[in-house]
Amino acid sequence: MDTAGAAQLKEWSTNPRDWAELQEAQMRGVYDAVVRSVVRPGTRLLDAGCGSGMFCRLAADAGADVAGIDASSSVLEIARERTPEAEFVHGDMESLPWGDATFDLVTGIAAFTFTANPVLALREAARVVKPDGRVVIATWGPADECEAAVIFAVLAQLLPATAHESPGPFRLSLRGALDELVADAGLATERYEDVPCAWTYPSLDVALRALFSGGSARAAVAHAGEDATRDALVRALERHADGSGGYRLENVFRFLVARP
Repeated sequence: MDTAGAAQLKEWSTNPRDWAELQEAQMRGVYDAVVRSVVRPGTRLLDAGCGSGMFCRLAADAGADVAGIDASSSVLEIARERTPEAEFVHGDMESLPWGDATFDLVTGIAAFTFTANPVLALREAARVVKPDGRVVIATWGPADECEAAVIFAVLAQLLPATAHESPGPFRLSLRGALDELVADAGLATERYEDVPCAWTYPSLDVALRALFSGGSARAAVAHAGEDATRDALVRALERHADGSGGYRLENVFRFLVARP
């Protein structure tokens, strides 16, 4: 893992409970869509970059035999609590500790974009999937279709210029970028699906706790301080007030299903 990735991992490990309880649920629509699309009873599934394991729980409830891997030990503790029957490994997506052709399905939801080498990570996914299996890569849609882009933008302004060279959430947002990644990894694109994914918070306090739990906000705190980060987030959220004390940011996620 590169230096920027290691620093981000440290920040992601700061508030794992707030992440699991308040922010991960914002991805529920994407998780449900992937489960409906590709998970079947008996599917042997690896979720790469599984985080605190909400998707793994949903896949297991749909009948999958689940494994997960993540570089953060603190979020893996929560994943193990949620799905004790699953196999969870502390490790790197770019060096998977499973043999060739182990899984029917490998998923990476908002994961490949943050790896130091997405092609290497996807080649590892291709290696461990069976010849008739599938690999799912889910990522943000185009930034101009995602209101949460303003959150990432204001946080980026608080970071040193060198941090702007690190991979961002919209690294793989365009279809051409995804298709190129899939081809470079030796896979073939089968189909796409776009999924609405609104972030909703009932109050400012909940919104700030949720957003502070993410790596981007914690990195901003480390560089600019908590007060400056809070002020930036409050300003960004103001335009997305829902009129009842809460906030709603409309987004689009995109997932690609690839085959060997």
